[in-house]
Amino acid sequence: MSKEDFDKGAFKTPGLRSVTLSAPFMRDGSEPTLESVIEFYGRGGDVEKNRSSFITKLELCVQEKEDLLEFLQALEGEPIVVTLPQLP
Repeated sequence: MSKEDFDKGAFKTPGLRSVTLSAPFMRDGSEPTLESVIEFYGRGGDVEKNRSSFITKLELCVQEKEDLLEFLQALEGEPIVVTLPQLP
């Protein structure tokens, strides 16, 4: 991250693989379920201080929210096993 004003409040986000297993959600653990995360973004977040202009209300209908939840649940799978090489 830079120290530019544009980057205030910015943080890296993790990937979504097996996201269903990583509750609570958000960087501060403030959302207990994926449904509550979808509602949070649906309303455009809660705090305006340092909020990017790219974050806006999603205005999803009930079916779209259900579809998004189903998609996130479909990202669950077997863990990826990474074998590190032996270094000399």
